[in-house]
Amino acid sequence: MKMKLIFTTMLTLAFVLQMFNRYFIFLGYQVNQEAYIKNCINKAKPALRCKGKCQMLSKLKQEEKKDQNNPDRKGEKKDVTPQYINTTANVVVLSNISFSSTYPPQINDLTIVHKSFATFRPPCC
Repeated sequence: MKMKLIFTTMLTLAFVLQMFNRYFIFLGYQVNQEAYIKNCINKAKPALRCKGKCQMLSKLKQEEKKDQNNPDRKGEKKDVTPQYINTTANVVVLSNISFSSTYPPQINDLTIVHKSFATFRPPCC
């Protein structure tokens, strides 16, 4: 029971960290603003008054590139509906299959029989 709780907590924490990654970068900027100012690219241009925002924006752009490279990381809604819905059942009848030590086994005769669901009637009450 305790192991299940630990696993669930870790998995939930991983999802939260992934979803709110941008906010954690911004929070890190707010907490460590002096370090961002120290590593600022625009030190030579004091008129921009960047205060380390260039560093934060570069980290955000890196995260966006990671999201573009890995679409599963974004958490976008995916279409899980089937591509087509088949109304007839295809029954495959295998009449002569020769099994040998070679892979894949050789199929000599393959017949496809179509069965329709149009004649299906549900049972009466």
